[in-house]
Amino acid sequence: MIKNKPEAFKKIMASAIEEFAANGYEGTSAKKIMERAGLSKGLLFHYFKSKENLFIECAQKALKDYMDYVFSEEVFLIDDCFERVKAVAIRKVDYFIEHQAESRFVIYMYIIMNKEEFYKIKEIVMEERNKIKSEFFADVDISKFRSDFEPEFILEYIYIVIEAYSTKIEIGQDLTLEDAVEIREKFLNRFEFFEKLIKYGIY
Repeated sequence: MIKNKPEAFKKIMASAIEEFAANGYEGTSAKKIMERAGLSKGLLFHYFKSKENLFIECAQKALKDYMDYVFSEEVFLIDDCFERVKAVAIRKVDYFIEHQAESRFVIYMYIIMNKEEFYKIKEIVMEERNKIKSEFFADVDISKFRSDFEPEFILEYIYIVIEAYSTKIEIGQDLTLEDAVEIREKFLNRFEFFEKLIKYGIY
């Protein structure tokens, strides 16, 4: 795990995530990463062997940190379907605001994962998403759902709609507190609209 790694390793990872988030894979060089980290270029190849290996390591860490934050234990204590989805949506926004570089990197992963050359990124994303999807609605209250639809179909629909909306949040460089509050309020207002719309169709 990264917490047991040397400080130089952690610095390289943090710098790489910022560089990849800002410039993409092709636009990021080992030189830029190490300049940002304030370390010699040789250390990158000592720890990671190649830029590609470093990118994969960053992808695994960034996505795990994001998932652990968004799908916290507190979320799974909520048994109401929509309240649980709402809690996740709010935590997504909070993560995007509190961890801007990491969030831009996660969004970048979603953008590139269907490109053939980034198949490893798709594998990482799909593994994490499938793990969460299998657990997320396992114990929610579905007693109010319409009987003419399969509950699994409804839950899948809710998940897809909210996930798609959440990933549309635009995160710029270094949001001010005022910007963050505005984004959060705008998101929550729109979420309430989506919530009413979906409830209208499934209750």
